[in-house]
Amino acid sequence: MKIPALLKNPVVIQWLVIGGIGLYAYYRFKKFTTVPTAADTAQTETLALAASGQVPSFGDTVYVGFADKIVSASTTNFGTDEKAIYAVFTQLNNDIDVLKLVQAFGNRRKEFSLFWDSLAGYLAGELNGSEMSKINDILKSKGIRYRF
Repeated sequence: MKIPALLKNPVVIQWLVIGGIGLYAYYRFKKFTTVPTAADTAQTETLALAASGQVPSFGDTVYVGFADKIVSASTTNFGTDEKAIYAVFTQLNNDIDVLKLVQAFGNRRKEFSLFWDSLAGYLAGELNGSEMSKINDILKSKGIRYRF
């Protein structure tokens, strides 16, 4: 097997080695500095609640549908459809349901933005304080401890 002439050049070999070491160092540094996302935290909390006997009210695809409905409600031509967002939260029955929704939502890109956010950040960007309070009131009325 012939080695291409470019790979026989010591300068090219040197840069390949330096680049490889740099990529390896970046990977190792990134691995140690990764901050858990809201979805990661929600997954951990979901497992703890499941161990205590709490069960989700719906299948995973339903939570994805709820997350999509929240995004759709915020991308209407006439502003945010708060009632559609409230309707999602009225269907949740316990803390594990909220956590499953947070997981399903993950991080989504905000409309007309280059930024991605979790469910809490997304709602905070779409709703004012009294509207967020209404969501928390809905959760509180159902005995759900999770708050946005």
